[in-house]
Amino acid sequence: HAEDDNVYPQQPNRAVQSPLTAHVNDIPPPILTVVRSAAAEPGSILVTLQLDEPGTAYCFSPTNIADMVYVNWVLTHGASSATVVTEQDVNRNVQVSVTVRGTVELPLTAETAYITYCAAADDATNPSCTDPACPPVPNVASMQQITDAMQAIGQLITRDASPPTFSQLGARGISETMLRVTLKLNEPGTAYCRATRTDAGQPRLHLSHVVQAGYTVANNGVAVSTLDIGKLRNSVDEPDLVRATAYDIYCWAKDDAEISACKPSGASSACTTEAAPNYMPQ
Repeated sequence: HAEDDNVYPQQPNRAVQSPLTAHVNDIPPPILTVVRSAAAEPGSILVTLQLDEPGTAYCFSPTNIADMVYVNWVLTHGASSATVVTEQDVNRNVQVSVTVRGTVELPLTAETAYITYCAAADDATNPSCTDPACPPVPNVASMQQITDAMQAIGQLITRDASPPTFSQLGARGISETMLRVTLKLNEPGTAYCRATRTDAGQPRLHLSHVVQAGYTVANNGVAVSTLDIGKLRNSVDEPDLVRATAYDIYCWAKDDAEISACKPSGASSACTTEAAPNYMPQ
């Protein structure tokens, strides 16, 4: 609005201009807050996080924990994890899924420890910021910010989804009333075995019957373990095996797979594991 200096009895001349529009500048990058992380699903690391403004979150896991990482790697090689945070999502939990590793972007390897870096880029355009000193847009997290996020996410071990197999399995009689099973698994786990008389004509046992026999041994997947069976069921009131009698031996196993999860704790993270064994099929 503008007017001249005319005074009474003259009338001032006035002019009303159209309103001007200008944008305040958005300079800082989004603040990314890690809520929790987990490797609960095979081939995936899931990071739950929040942004304090609209933008896009990216996460990236290098192939090796000691690999050097740069901010642009998180954005470029973590592009498959890109998760848009809308105005409605601001300061709310969103989940970012990482399924590839390194600059070659190969699938994550099962039962492997990874660290994960996350970065955020906002939606700023800053059209009113025409000074050459204005930073480029969008505003992107710094190296320190992605490192802080990595520390809060923690080191996660990807889930193993494959059941164990026997890489070695054999049995022989070692006395008139005792059988010995020798076995080795392809990974750490626990084996269960049960003997039944060959002449009993018993159909194939259900795995629950094998477990209920009570004969079990842990195996580290490296050395051979032995399991001595002296009864049909490992119970004090069960009679011994009958001498000079043929027995069929059924064995089954489960592995020691776990789910790893972390939560931020101070400047680092606190991580836990939960048993999630894979079972050998019937």
